[in-house]
Formats: sequence, C-alpha cells, structure tokens
Amino acid sequence: MAESNPYEAPKSDVEFNNSEFYQPKILSFKGRIGRLRYLVYTFTVYMVYAVILYGIFKLISLKRENFFNQIMGELSFAAVGFALLVYVPLVIGILAMAKRRLNDLNWNSWFSFLYFIPVINVLLLFYLLFGPGTDGVNRFGPPPDSNSIGIKIAAFVIIGIILILTVQIINALIKVL
Repeated sequence: MAESNPYEAPKSDVEFNNSEFYQPKILSFKGRIGRLRYLVYTFTVYMVYAVILYGIFKLISLKRENFFNQIMGELSFAAVGFALLVYVPLVIGILAMAKRRLNDLNWNSWFSFLYFIPVINVLLLFYLLFGPGTDGVNRFGPPPDSNSIGIKIAAFVIIGIILILTVQIINALIKVL
C-alpha cells in the first residue's frame, strides 16, 4: 500500500488546459474576456434590460393614454417591483462581465464590487474598457481567442451609437446654455 507523503504538495485539478487560446462564451462566469468583448457583452446586457424594462412599463400602462406621463407621474408599486426583479439579473450579468475582464487583467474578481462605489465605478469602467489584458496564460487561464467579425461589427455599431448620443447630449446642453 502506498503511503502519502505529508510534506508533498497537494494535487489539484486545473480548470483550464494549457492551450494557447479558448473561445469565451457570453453566459459564463469563468475565463477571460478582452476589451472589445467586454464592451459588446456589457452593452448587450444593458440593452436586454432596457427592452425588458420598457416592455414591463408598457404592459402596466396599456390603458393609459400617455405612456411616459404614467411612468413619470403615477408609478405603481407593481412597476417598481418588476423593475427591481429584473434589476437583480442585470447586476449579476454586469458583475460577471467585470469579473471576467478583471481576470484578463490578472486582478482578483472581488474588485468587481467597486462598481457599487460612486466615482470609483466610473474609473473602474474606463480601466476595464481601456486597460490592456495580460499577455499569455495567467492564473485565470489562457487568453481568449481573437475577436470574431461579429464582435468587431457589434463594437463598431456600439461605438457609433455612443458617439451619436454624445453629440445629441452636447447639442441639447448647448441649447440650454
């Protein structure tokens, strides 16, 4: 019978193989994602939340003549409850994306909770969007595969939407001032 050496390093299962790259999945909590995927995945999560929230408020105010006056004026408890119910998966999704992006930066995933601190959350967002990831394999696994054409096109569209909205906001501010 073989005896184990108490001074021997413990054996563990490694969750990733030593392949050079892996193909990340959007609905995963493990692995790493780069800057472009982070932008596309996070924007997708926000847009799904916005569509669901719009649908909830639209269903609640079907009998009202003016939808936006209903939302702003007589917001019902049911609408707030549904919005909060949908908000929990949004927060989980955003934290999952931040965790995976932090893994790419070789940071601990607990830093994703900095999203709950005002001002620091904006700094974290900019770092996650613009900070370069770790080259090669790090303690969280191999780097993600190169971005597909779909990710690149989606990022181009998202950046275009952000620029158009920024120009619209600046024009509105200029008119007010």
